[in-house]
Amino acid sequence: MPASASTSASVSAAVCAARSDIPRTLPAGTSLPGVLWLRSSHSTGMNNCVETACPGSGPWAGLVAVRDSKRVPGPAVCFAPGAWRDFLDSLD
Repeated sequence: MPASASTSASVSAAVCAARSDIPRTLPAGTSLPGVLWLRSSHSTGMNNCVETACPGSGPWAGLVAVRDSKRVPGPAVCFAPGAWRDFLDSLD
């Protein structure tokens, strides 16, 4: 996992869960300025993968945003870092 993703993954899931005002789905067209979207290392030339980002500010700060690489404008789904880590661990 890239350093920026692992840094955000270290944010406590309890802190994110306590912030009930955080939307869990980013509607299409939601702007996340300055966010670096990272493509899955399992991506093929067919562009059939997911991308993740870790917003550092705004209402989605501390969450892991996930979107379909074929639908760059969105929508995206947000996960608490602990939930995202649990999902990734379940794939091993």
